[in-house]
Amino acid sequence: LIDQSHILQWISFADSEILPAACTWLFPCLGLMQYNKQSCEKAKEDVKKALKVLNDHLLTRTYLVGERITQADISVFCTLLSLYQHDLDPAFRQPYENVNRWFVTLMHQPQFKAVVGDIALCEKMAQFDAKKFGELQKKGKDVKEKGSKIKEEKPQKAKEEKKKEKP
Repeated sequence: LIDQSHILQWISFADSEILPAACTWLFPCLGLMQYNKQSCEKAKEDVKKALKVLNDHLLTRTYLVGERITQADISVFCTLLSLYQHDLDPAFRQPYENVNRWFVTLMHQPQFKAVVGDIALCEKMAQFDAKKFGELQKKGKDVKEKGSKIKEEKPQKAKEEKKKEKP
């Protein structure tokens, strides 16, 4: 029962402490949202704080809860995955040896590989690309416009079909 509560605590930690900061930092680098220097710097600091908590906890442990992989490990791993792939370069990762050991241990498990495939850790921190952001925004508008045209056409076609059905 205690292990179950610890598992839920780590899942909550991933959702409330890591995920918001990870998204704020990562999304501009992927071109998914506009870059805001102040927000990104705060997000980096929040990620550092979360990694420190994890690092301290993993100092004497292989896994987050108990002696085997649990839902806590899976949730935190998946929350950190994009950061490890895009933003956490070797210099940034260096102070968090225990987290890195834990992450690499999990990523080499056959069950993890079956789901996420081979993972390449970030070598160079991703940067915001205004051109990429602009292109993605343009594509998003094009898709929305096409979607609204399709929605407008469907009711018209339905009305025409009803008229054809009635003699």
